[in-house]
Amino acid sequence: MFQNRTVLKQLSFLFFALYISSYGQQQFTFKGSVVDENNQMVSIGDVLLFDSNKENLIAYTSLVNGEFLFNEVNGGKYLLEVSALGFKKYSKQIILGENLEFSIQLKEQLTELEAVEVTALKNPITTANGNLKIDVQNPVFASIVDAMEVLSKVPNIQISPDRESISVISKGSPLIYLGNQRISLDEFKGLSIEGIESIELINNPSPKYEAEGQSVLLIHIKTSTDKGVTLSLGETISFRQNTNNYLSSNGSFSNGKWSVRGNLNYNVIGQWESNTFEFAIPEEDIYSDYLVLIPNNKRVQINGGLGFYYPFNDSDYVSFNTTMKHQMDDADFETNTFVRDGVEENQILSEPKNDNRRGYFSGNFNYNKKIDSDWNLFTGIQYSSFKQKLDTDIFNNYNNEGFSLDESRYQEYKIGSFAARGDVEHAISDKLKSEFGVSWNEGRANAHSNVQQLDAQNEVNADYDYKEQLYASYLNFSSNLNKKLELNIGVRVEHNNVNGMLNNETSPLVNRESTRIFPKAGLNVKLDSTKTLSLNYSRNIVRPNFSRTSSVS
Repeated sequence: MFQNRTVLKQLSFLFFALYISSYGQQQFTFKGSVVDENNQMVSIGDVLLFDSNKENLIAYTSLVNGEFLFNEVNGGKYLLEVSALGFKKYSKQIILGENLEFSIQLKEQLTELEAVEVTALKNPITTANGNLKIDVQNPVFASIVDAMEVLSKVPNIQISPDRESISVISKGSPLIYLGNQRISLDEFKGLSIEGIESIELINNPSPKYEAEGQSVLLIHIKTSTDKGVTLSLGETISFRQNTNNYLSSNGSFSNGKWSVRGNLNYNVIGQWESNTFEFAIPEEDIYSDYLVLIPNNKRVQINGGLGFYYPFNDSDYVSFNTTMKHQMDDADFETNTFVRDGVEENQILSEPKNDNRRGYFSGNFNYNKKIDSDWNLFTGIQYSSFKQKLDTDIFNNYNNEGFSLDESRYQEYKIGSFAARGDVEHAISDKLKSEFGVSWNEGRANAHSNVQQLDAQNEVNADYDYKEQLYASYLNFSSNLNKKLELNIGVRVEHNNVNGMLNNETSPLVNRESTRIFPKAGLNVKLDSTKTLSLNYSRNIVRPNFSRTSSVS
């Protein structure tokens, strides 16, 4: 019996290795330097990497002291383009099968004309004081219908393979703000790409933003819309162990004054998972070995969003945005376990049946009013909710005697969060601006679980209630001391109340109250037209994501 199991495991491992080698895709790094005809470094320019047919932009970066670098690019054929003002565009087909490094020489572009008309294409990504700004409406990005795909082209931003998290190099997970309102990654995915003007990566955010993050992705909504109707459709298909399919649609309508934008996405994600573990306790003559296999964890996601924008004039407006997400994750899998205790041997095959559902909704309403030429007021409210439900029936087959229902579980988790804020900006002078504001956030959650063990006739119920309140205020000053110096200094104060209690307990499991001060300061020194030295100081805090506090497993 052990010999058959060993042969079977060896064959499974060989098949798995061949499978991965057939479909796995290596990633490489390539870099280069760019010089002119006098072998002088070209300090300003854009470097774009397209697929071999120049149908899709794969990655973008800019020259830094005449050099560029692309990290973790899949092997294959690509078209590399380098452009710089005053030089002819350079294009080259490359085959990436190993790490590459090469030098590029640009030729000057000289044309004698009786009249001169200068036309320049605006860079899709610009930098200022250490921050990146992405022009989403630029032709380079205009054909992309998925906001996550836009971020995947941006330097310093990394997206996880399952598209469930993003991070900034050396900064961790960024906060995401839609205007002045904080949103989640799910809300960002639900935004209509037609309604986004630009995305700004702020590496040293002011105290205006929550103290939780070291960087901020600031989404600027498109305020000027041409009269008419637009509609765009897109599809992305990827293949790892199973096929993943992402369908995206975006649309907008404007009568020249107000505008409505919406989107609807349908994603089918097939995940393949497996793990095995073998151990023995020789002193007790105990041996165990198991194999867990999920051949097709079929996850279906439906994401949507709707936004409304109405401007009263150039500075005053009201806006309303909603986002929803529904996910079905039915992971039926099997576990094959062998246990030997002395002379007793047992073979157990387990097959749980899961019905997993997740739902997310968020809506916010904003009002902006310019009180006079020096004062501006913003107010906004926001409500978000998350709910997850998992029903599980666990069937076991002992020594091929047939399957029987051994355990049933019902688990549910839901949370609602309400937030409100007010911000005031005051231009004290041409060189000095102040910002101050207050915000309030309250979240309430409930986790319920019911576990029935049928053989033991045992039933366990648990309810956990959670409540958190956050009050905050901030003050910030920014000043352009001269053409080369820019100073920001401010402070944020947050007061936090947390309470969590099980239904069968007389005292809370969590009962915490705290007040914290978060100072921030930044100094930018402009060295020349392309270089800025930034000195930053900030104090931050790390908080758990509300949706990840779920007890459902």
